[in-house]
Amino acid sequence: MKPRLSLLQNIFLSFYWFAANVQWTALIIIVVPREVLFLVGKNHSTSVLSILVIVGSLVATFVQPWGGLISDRLRHRWGRRRPYILWGTIGNILGLLLMGYAGHNFWLFVAGYMIVQFAANLAQAAYQALIPDIVSQEQRGVASGFMGFMTQFAIIFGALLPRFLGNTTVYWARLSQAS
Repeated sequence: MKPRLSLLQNIFLSFYWFAANVQWTALIIIVVPREVLFLVGKNHSTSVLSILVIVGSLVATFVQPWGGLISDRLRHRWGRRRPYILWGTIGNILGLLLMGYAGHNFWLFVAGYMIVQFAANLAQAAYQALIPDIVSQEQRGVASGFMGFMTQFAIIFGALLPRFLGNTTVYWARLSQAS
């Protein structure tokens, strides 16, 4: 029997979803296109951005199911999901730092973006599977509602964050959410 989650516990449980969606909204819609334009110039930015998004999507397509599969099989004192959430979050932070400090180095920026894609999707796969592990069947609708709210709120916040505060803020906002 799983314990009933309080309102605050539901908010905390869905807060990771908020941070992840702020990151992806800001990166995909504003930061990555801006950085690619800066790094490769106007003549090549559309094709380079397309390739980067396609490769990143392929990474996400394969890492999500694989991450869920391996987290199903882990036996750890923290549970089966939390180590992957932690490792994925640490990798995500390292990838964001690499992107943020790539400067004029295009390949360093791309490496950081691919690390973010891999690590964030690993953490998100385990995180999604954490919900049924700790939320009782009676409360899954409430937990899903909080996750949906956090997702929508994060999309709005993620689209506004780099617009008003600049690209670097996105890297640091995600780092502060993870700690």
